[in-house]
Amino acid sequence: MKIASEHLLRWWTSPGPITRTALAQLLDDVGIEVKRSEEGGTLLSLELLANRGDHRCYLGIARELHGRMGGTLVLPTCDPVVVGAAPVPLSVLSPLCLRYCLTALTLPETPGALDEADLLPVLAAGLSSVSAAVDATNITNLEFGQPTHLFDADTVVGGVTVRESRAGETCRPLFSTRDVSLPVGTLVIADDVKVLAVAGVIGCEESKVTNGTRRALLESATFDPVAVRKASRALGIHTDASARFERGADPSLVEVGAGRVLYLLRSRVGAEVVGETALEGSWVNPQRTLVLDPERVSHTLGRRFPVQEILSRLCRLGFDCWQRGSEVEIEVPPGRTWDIHHVEDLYEELARSVGYNDLPATLPSDTLGVSPTPGQESRERVEEVLLGAGFYEVITNGFYSRELIDPLPVPQGHALRSHVSTENALDRAFSLLKNNTLVQALDTVAQALRYGQQEVRAYEYSRVFLPDPTAPNGLCRERQVLWAVSAGPARAPSWQDKSGAADVWLMRGLVEELAAELRQVFSFRPGPVPEMLVSDLLHPARRAAILHEGQVVGILGEIEPDLVAAYGVKRQRPIYLEINVEVLLISTRSQSATLPPARPPSVRSLAFTLPHRVEAEGVAQSLRTAAAPAGKPRLSRVEVADLFVHEAPDGGLASRTVTYTLNFPQEPTSFSEEQINAAVFELVGVVERRWGAAGVHLRGAI
Repeated sequence: MKIASEHLLRWWTSPGPITRTALAQLLDDVGIEVKRSEEGGTLLSLELLANRGDHRCYLGIARELHGRMGGTLVLPTCDPVVVGAAPVPLSVLSPLCLRYCLTALTLPETPGALDEADLLPVLAAGLSSVSAAVDATNITNLEFGQPTHLFDADTVVGGVTVRESRAGETCRPLFSTRDVSLPVGTLVIADDVKVLAVAGVIGCEESKVTNGTRRALLESATFDPVAVRKASRALGIHTDASARFERGADPSLVEVGAGRVLYLLRSRVGAEVVGETALEGSWVNPQRTLVLDPERVSHTLGRRFPVQEILSRLCRLGFDCWQRGSEVEIEVPPGRTWDIHHVEDLYEELARSVGYNDLPATLPSDTLGVSPTPGQESRERVEEVLLGAGFYEVITNGFYSRELIDPLPVPQGHALRSHVSTENALDRAFSLLKNNTLVQALDTVAQALRYGQQEVRAYEYSRVFLPDPTAPNGLCRERQVLWAVSAGPARAPSWQDKSGAADVWLMRGLVEELAAELRQVFSFRPGPVPEMLVSDLLHPARRAAILHEGQVVGILGEIEPDLVAAYGVKRQRPIYLEINVEVLLISTRSQSATLPPARPPSVRSLAFTLPHRVEAEGVAQSLRTAAAPAGKPRLSRVEVADLFVHEAPDGGLASRTVTYTLNFPQEPTSFSEEQINAAVFELVGVVERRWGAAGVHLRGAI
């Protein structure tokens, strides 16, 4: 908004001399930022607060200066408005019209002109002088923040009705050469046959005043801010009037605005008022009252505020104030009911009145911090393991584009194709709420490789959104997950050797480290994982479910090579991990530590040669489920300790030797070495009976 500093100083008389530079600094200090000063400070371009419609006029700005500095607030002359019979039949049929007044007047055939001083706010704002009648309405809008409008009375058919538009209704806005369709429910001013104006936004061509207008109807009104904002956006029309109305105009200024226009046209142009002014509308001053405690004000702002200072400052800002005992009662003026709702809003008024620079700067008092929650402690331990393994945290969006999921090798009916979508996304890259994190993990690998980063280790705490109309929100269920992806060498290469590529065993080892750190027990089940959406995107022979207390809580595996290639990743075999956050953040604080056994367990190792068709986990499961007779050593844990892949003859499929570690506890019963060895060879027999026909045989025992 552009204002003339000379005109502003007509509204507000400073208690002492004030220069143009000082005026600009003062405006900045009360929260009305001066973006630019032109012509030696005579023109000021202001940046106004979005929620302060009262600042969009000289009255609002002058009142802020009056509240800060005192002095005198001088309002321009207005004619009195006599409320009575309507000049034409008038009806207000919508509660979206708060107050509406209509006055008839006649304009002379040779109207005079407005004074140059009167036109100063119009010219300063960058508007052109159109005619005396139109200029008077623009001046009133700029001075009081009260938009008004003139209709040519000879174009009005029948009466004037304020109502909501009907289906198929159109109008031709000012400065337009074609009719536009009005959305149903748009607040309009209409006569018996046509729309005269879109309420609060713009008038219409068919009823505008011209140099030939002799009889006019002056409209001054206030409308519901939301209704004006919707109409302005729907029509794509933004005017000075809509800018003021959609931020909340002052209903008590309806008659004042009309009186200012009538004064300018009567005294400068020679217009005459015909009859009385009609006033309609359902608005009633809510007389919102707030109670201030001066002691609390002083404590909050860090400065002593005596009762009389509070009364003086708030009264200068337009509030009605009076003292009740030790408290101050404040009645909010009608023009501020849109932004003053709580006592704390008045604290801001007082702080701005004093000046933020004049309030003491204090730090909050020191307090002891609170202990982290068990979940926060668990999350820190998880991140320590991930960082120690060389993983870096990344941050992805909760949305992705349809193009990102197009390469997925799943049919249209697959759950991975089902998303909660946004119908009005401004950017197509944010059109779908993500239902999986694998595609973003793969995209992360692709981006890292494009930047020349060959070793990729990334993780993220994220959320996925699974469509479910039975969910409490009616759209989807949310699930928190931790995902990680690894690609490239298992470790940084050195002069001693070249590191092999990261594989599923590296990711399994990471999960086992997490389990050890969190004192949880995770197990693995090779094969498909129907409980996890991304199971079909992982290599069928290199994937496994992660189990906790018998329940599937995650998945790990190598991403399908064809899918990897579809995302532009070459010569890499990314390994993906996904695990539910809930199981990672289970509190371990209440778990008591247990003393190690007095006698350590006996450990044995068995090495079996397995053909390529036999999974190592299947042999391990046979060892675990072998029943030990009563009184014999019992096997407590089986783990894969080593893997050796043999060279395949003639380029065939290679066999491999898998070494399993067997743990036999020595408590509460102690067994001799001979007894444990006998138990081991019984387990060898179990494996050979189950897997011997498939080509599994013992390679060695330790």
